[in-house]
Amino acid sequence: MNAENTKSTRQFKPAGRYLLQHTRSKTFYFFKWTKGAPLRKSLQTSNREQAELLRDRHLKELATRERAAAVDPVFATAATFSELAATYLKKVNESRELKPSSKQFIVECVKTIERTLPSWRRKVSDITPLECVDWGDKLRTRYAGPRFNGILSAFRKILDRAVLAGVLTENPGRHIQRAAVNTKRGEPPSAELFARLIDTLGHQGWGRNVRAAKVVQFLAYTGLRINEARQLLKTDLHLREPFAENDPDQTYGRIVVRAEITKRDAHDVPIFKECRPIIDQWLHDPTRGRHLMPVRECYRALRSAREKLGIPKLSHHDFRHLFATRCVECGVDRGVVAKWLGHRNAILLNKVYGHVRDAHKLSEARKVNFSMPSNVGVDAGGRK
Repeated sequence: MNAENTKSTRQFKPAGRYLLQHTRSKTFYFFKWTKGAPLRKSLQTSNREQAELLRDRHLKELATRERAAAVDPVFATAATFSELAATYLKKVNESRELKPSSKQFIVECVKTIERTLPSWRRKVSDITPLECVDWGDKLRTRYAGPRFNGILSAFRKILDRAVLAGVLTENPGRHIQRAAVNTKRGEPPSAELFARLIDTLGHQGWGRNVRAAKVVQFLAYTGLRINEARQLLKTDLHLREPFAENDPDQTYGRIVVRAEITKRDAHDVPIFKECRPIIDQWLHDPTRGRHLMPVRECYRALRSAREKLGIPKLSHHDFRHLFATRCVECGVDRGVVAKWLGHRNAILLNKVYGHVRDAHKLSEARKVNFSMPSNVGVDAGGRK
């Protein structure tokens, strides 16, 4: 033993089971050999009773950590929330049951947790239910109900791993209440309001907003989900030249939504004349790769345009709603519309998109006439 180790040893004296006491400051230290290495930690007290209580707490924590390490190696040390989140994301990426869009959504939720959670880098065992509730209340005011509930679900699942490993007795995230989600959709934007929205997006001065205007039109003219549209490849398009007047196929081609995108059966969406110029512009853009859409989403551009126009909140999915409503108002068979939307039958279409706008209801009501013609009920002989 060299002189340095001898000097260090003389500074401490045994003070009980797993306890050392500094000879000068009289401070107690927890000491234990763990996996062949010494573990020494100051208990920051010179009171023996407090030191024994803190020693018992450290022994319990070490035992819990050893049991948890058998479940997941991340618990071999005092695991932080960020370490558990990394393990959770690894499991998500390795899953074969989740769609790519679902994995992307979970990644976005975890990134939001990283930006907003004060205890992101703290030990999981130090996270209290009260601070979880305070964090959840602040977050609920910043995000829509479905997005907040997705973030909360990811938060709870990360902490569930600590509960299963025995590090936590209960999940503190269970004290956070889910946000209420309004499943009843309002009317989609009218033709005039939609035109104003596109004009505002196109004149906001940013190149990204100009591209966002095309994305909004593309979603409204095809009825695609945003996750389906962002995964479309240029090879998924089957274009045809403008048709003649007597051509039975009154479309400009079709879009094949592959089964790999939907994780269900593939389906086709017709390309209408309003959509064809947008597609042609994207196809002839030399800066684009193999994907069709120039941007993956347009949340910020939509929010900015909505605030300028003073219109209700809009999301990408509202334009799918607009597509379905417009098709129904134009008299397209609901079973056909359901196939275009990727539904297996028209049940969901009737439940979610079954209503029509008030203006269309009024125009249809004008067609009803209860006045009877004068010859109704009179036979050929003139008898009633």
